[in-house]
Amino acid sequence: MLKYGIVYTVFAVAVVTVAADCPAGFILNLNSCYKLFNNTFTWPESISFCNAFNTNLVTIEDDTELAFLMTKAAEVGGAGFWTGGSDALEQDQWIWTETGEILTLTGKWAPGEPDRTAGKDCLGLWGDHGYLLGAWACNSLLQPICEVSIEGTEVIG
Repeated sequence: MLKYGIVYTVFAVAVVTVAADCPAGFILNLNSCYKLFNNTFTWPESISFCNAFNTNLVTIEDDTELAFLMTKAAEVGGAGFWTGGSDALEQDQWIWTETGEILTLTGKWAPGEPDRTAGKDCLGLWGDHGYLLGAWACNSLLQPICEVSIEGTEVIG
């Protein structure tokens, strides 16, 4: 008499969210890494500069992130820092160019800002006003803040 055995194989697959290390010289805050550079560039040059590091010009999602960046900007110092915001497509319609999302930090403008002067279409943190938001001419020379998200999904099996 033959006996048949049934073998059950169980595969367990775990999907976890992991945070990788920041690139060298970048600062971790929540799920992003940032670097505030001392070099000055125009806004378009800053976009290219950040892209060269496989990062983007910073998109500021909330007041907590802005407060963190304002503190770091004050530590580094300088006239101002570029962010990834612009109203070049439609005057007074500030968006984050990386995501296309509308800027919601409307209570965080420096005094007299946003400046509605034609040509002031790029968003920076203004050093003379505690690194609050300000509209700048895109050919102004400011320091870039580059950002890279470090949160990702990894399958472990």
